[in-house]
Amino acid sequence: MSVKYKDMLGGTWKEHGRSHATGIDCVGVALEIASRMGAPLPEDAFSLGESSWTLLGRSLVDVTRAGDIILTRNADGGQHVSIALGGGQAISAYKEIGVKACQVRAIRGDVLGVYRWGGDDV
Repeated sequence: MSVKYKDMLGGTWKEHGRSHATGIDCVGVALEIASRMGAPLPEDAFSLGESSWTLLGRSLVDVTRAGDIILTRNADGGQHVSIALGGGQAISAYKEIGVKACQVRAIRGDVLGVYRWGGDDV
């Protein structure tokens, strides 16, 4: 599955931001990419267990395809969400650097869960 995302790279981080034109946070990026993939993500991406998303596991090795959601807990106790793009890449927004794609294996923090949209074969 291919998803258009390059237009989002370099976007400015904004807490609770939902528009890459005016500022976006990690949840905003996940919402936008999931929408582009046709997989509705709840506004509260941290409560995926209560939605149509299926928990695959709690390790980065569980990220196997575009659209997988990666929930992590940062060293400061805050939560973060990234979404896989395929080919070992993921995208998210970071306060210090804005919207960036990175290697899935470079994601830091304790993995709280890797989820996949229930409309796909798990």
